[in-house]
Amino acid sequence: MRCVSQPPECLRGLIHEQSKAVHRRQIAKRLNTDLHRIEYLLRTRPIAAAYKVGNAFAYDESAIDAIELELRRVQSRRQEARHA
Repeated sequence: MRCVSQPPECLRGLIHEQSKAVHRRQIAKRLNTDLHRIEYLLRTRPIAAAYKVGNAFAYDESAIDAIELELRRVQSRRQEARHA
């Protein structure tokens, strides 16, 4: 039986990419907004998770950028509705 302390070369890039992925709570913290707003956007917008880790989903930078854009759109619509 062989003990492997390092992952095989073919998996190193994938593991490095997964380490950059973040969960919903971390996205909310990074964007300084409530978790329920992030969860709502993920339910109602076509933003796909990069990875599934157990029962949780992890998102990469492009998904975080899309979430941030959608969050700004929602906030701007709310501002327009208040001032109309």
